[in-house]
Amino acid sequence: MMTAEQASYFRQYLVQRAKARQEQIKSNPVIIDENDDLFDAQRHFINQRSRFKVAVCSRRAGKTSAIARKLRKVACGGWEHNALYVTKTVDSCKRIMWNMLIQVLAKYHRKNEYKTNASDLSVYFRDTNSFIWLKGAADSTQIHKLLGVKLKFVCIDEAQSFPAYIEYLVDQILAPALTDLQGELCLTGTPNPTCTGFFYDMNLLDSWARHHWTIADNSFYLASAMKENPDIKSVDDIIQSEAARRGVTIDDPAIQRDYFGRWVKSTELQVYKYEKSKQDFFELPDLVFEVVLGIDLGFDDHDAIVALGFNKNHRMCYLLEEYKQNKSDITTLAGVIKKFTQKWSPYVCVIDVGALGKKISFELSTRHGLSLVAAEKDRKAEFVSLMNDDMHNSRIKIRYKSKLAQEMQMLCWDQEYFDEGKFIENPDFDNHLCDAALYAWRWAYHYLYKDAPIKALTYEQQDEINLLEKFKKEKEAREGFVW
Repeated sequence: MMTAEQASYFRQYLVQRAKARQEQIKSNPVIIDENDDLFDAQRHFINQRSRFKVAVCSRRAGKTSAIARKLRKVACGGWEHNALYVTKTVDSCKRIMWNMLIQVLAKYHRKNEYKTNASDLSVYFRDTNSFIWLKGAADSTQIHKLLGVKLKFVCIDEAQSFPAYIEYLVDQILAPALTDLQGELCLTGTPNPTCTGFFYDMNLLDSWARHHWTIADNSFYLASAMKENPDIKSVDDIIQSEAARRGVTIDDPAIQRDYFGRWVKSTELQVYKYEKSKQDFFELPDLVFEVVLGIDLGFDDHDAIVALGFNKNHRMCYLLEEYKQNKSDITTLAGVIKKFTQKWSPYVCVIDVGALGKKISFELSTRHGLSLVAAEKDRKAEFVSLMNDDMHNSRIKIRYKSKLAQEMQMLCWDQEYFDEGKFIENPDFDNHLCDAALYAWRWAYHYLYKDAPIKALTYEQQDEINLLEKFKKEKEAREGFVW
């Protein structure tokens, strides 16, 4: 066992060694040549000097391979140059990136140069004291653990399916963590069917460098396919074959997105036909509202609460307030529901009792004294269609840029099932607030009412108004007074 004096000496030695290594890296930066297994579009994406990038790719374009090499290049290229890869879930990190990253490291490094940790999906490089982290971000709270950590590179992958909090994630958490080292932030993914969301918006900004490549650029993909099937002579053969399998032409929007990486909208796949001109509102009208609460339950998924309100003199239904949070216990959820009920005095609270929801609903009722009604979940697609009719006729108003608005704009039917005539929501997109809103809407009675008619004035009331106007004009002429 070391004495205190020996321990102090050893610590000083480690500090001096770290400083020497840092100076060595600054004066002699690591040159990493990976051109032997990269094609031009990948190489341009990795090496282009821009702090903010968007890469829009087709399926099988070699995006994951390029990102893995970029992560490695950054972590090997400087002292404490930490790199972060983010997708929606930890499972996605494992499925998409972890094995690819391990293969890349094995190709370019000796085993003693780095240390992997499969349980928390991290890689540590001994020579540069740098980490690569792979993180799932089901919501922004999972990334809060990285607050205070300096980052040199961040990639948010499959960005097309991230819900509204991605904007907060980028602006409030990740971008500040990159300022120390003037690091780089990339959004990568494939076009989504609704052509909406933060990824789509950033792709339109000149302040973000834009990259685009497809399977047509991926010579390795074509070589592999040709090896397995001698009948394939070009990428066009693969695309035509896939279009034929789906019973469509290559002009089909899904084919254009999946194989050409183009932003082509599929309106028919959008679950809720959200139209900004008809749904968006900025300030609630000064009305007394009849209120319904819709509650959708989750744990790893989110709990979601939506308060919808309407007035008996109008046929419109308004989003009054929303709540969305995952990994909440029953007591926390009960507290939130009570705050909603105290604030809005709803005439009914409708809750999802599917799966474990029945037990949770019973607990909320018996232990926390909440009066809850089971949500009607049958014939969902039919009621979504009826709700869309209300939206088309401007009878549903949703606050501009609310989480519900952004969920509704992105949520799609799963293309594969949709082609078979089945209405199943795409699991890549969040639907928790949408479900809560649908539960509430089915209990709202705004459609029973008509806009309040304009009441006709009596002769006496009209004479009084005329006399008042005449008095105002005379006073203005006499005193120069303006009302």
